[in-house]
Amino acid sequence: MREKIYNNFIINIWIITSVVVFGIDQLVKNLLIEGLLSGQMITDWLQIRLMFNRGIAFGMGEGWGLLISVFAFLIFVYFIFTNSAWWWGRVWTQMGVGMVLAGSFSNIVDRFRYAGGVVDYIDIKYYSVFNLADVFIFVGLCLLIWYYWKCSNFSK
Repeated sequence: MREKIYNNFIINIWIITSVVVFGIDQLVKNLLIEGLLSGQMITDWLQIRLMFNRGIAFGMGEGWGLLISVFAFLIFVYFIFTNSAWWWGRVWTQMGVGMVLAGSFSNIVDRFRYAGGVVDYIDIKYYSVFNLADVFIFVGLCLLIWYYWKCSNFSK
């Protein structure tokens, strides 16, 4: 019985991760929209500043953000469902899949809610403004790439 519960938990880690990541990201964005967090200086190089990015990474592709985001999301979904054998039974890869799915879906939800813009708020001086969804996408992809590299012939 204990093994069955554990196996069901392992199978659902990507779903749990997706729900938690999506919820955290949307909660923070809603708090910012309501004006409860915006404009806070954390250090001299980091602040919380509300912005709407209508492009993609680093503001490039103004006006193409929704199309590119949906296209990339669909490609990722296709990839994870056609290649599930290598990520399905592993905790870290499931977490990576959950992070990427939730982060990208959260940004797509923003684009529909805010006229094609994504809510960005983490402002690093001399770099860029981004959000937690972007961080989760990056960390999730790093987990997946690391695992793929570790299990492939490239690491030998």
